[in-house]
Amino acid sequence: MFRHQPQPGCPHCNAKHPGGEVIRIMPHHRYVCTQHRLWLCPSDADAHTTPLDALPEVVQAQRRHLRILQRHGWAVTYDAVLTAILICGQLWSLPENENGEAWHDWVRRARVLIPPDTAESSFSVARLCAAVYPEAISLATLFASPYWRQQAQKTTWDRDRFDSEIAQRLRHPNHKFRKYDFRQNRYNDPINYSDPISHWADVTSRRPPLSPIHVHDSKKHHLRKPTMRVATQVSQQRHARAFSPTHRAGEALIAHRHLATVFRRAWSPFRAYMLPPGTEVSHHKFVTDGLGGVPKQPPHSTR
Repeated sequence: MFRHQPQPGCPHCNAKHPGGEVIRIMPHHRYVCTQHRLWLCPSDADAHTTPLDALPEVVQAQRRHLRILQRHGWAVTYDAVLTAILICGQLWSLPENENGEAWHDWVRRARVLIPPDTAESSFSVARLCAAVYPEAISLATLFASPYWRQQAQKTTWDRDRFDSEIAQRLRHPNHKFRKYDFRQNRYNDPINYSDPISHWADVTSRRPPLSPIHVHDSKKHHLRKPTMRVATQVSQQRHARAFSPTHRAGEALIAHRHLATVFRRAWSPFRAYMLPPGTEVSHHKFVTDGLGGVPKQPPHSTR
């Protein structure tokens, strides 16, 4: 399955093709050119590739990504990887004391990809995605596995094995599941109720994998060099001015259109429980917790 939007691709690989500039349609499972160590997808807003010579773990994560694809197929892999990237962005937005050692790795990689005091010229959401990519693939391995999905669907008291596996992969020894109480419209631990992994285990793990919102259609989509929209430029500049790798850096990643498929799914499991009787979902406004998760309080009808 291929992405609907064309992009330049790896310039070193493109140099092998004579005849001018090369525009490529990339598959959903291709994020890195492992041969030339370049980040490809999602591409930067200026369509430039990002070198990964200083971050070999990102290149290795692409190889693990391909192994997930070979074992579970493209549909499960697509859903698992995007869900894992979204969860890493949500965790990166939490304070340091609520995260494990993975948080420090994201900060370290972000400072390599976006050097200090250069955010206005070097910032891009694509580089934030590259920063969390190794841990995202590590989580995606669990999310794509039927065995671990079954472990996640067990009762809270029987999840010790899955809980310990998550803690090991995020290097977060204090990680613990929080069970969502649909009757009370909150997690049983009201102080730390915005746990995206608990949300995945309680709700998303029981759902079938999602398909891309847009796919490439050779009859409708023509190969044209992508251009950056004005709205994208404004958003890029706003995030660049506010960027700090140690303060809610994952918020820009959560809002990126690359994660639109799984971001939309974050609302649907809770709508039937939180909407007052007679409220139409299409006309309802949600007040989020800032993480793309559950609302802070039961919303009211806007009709």
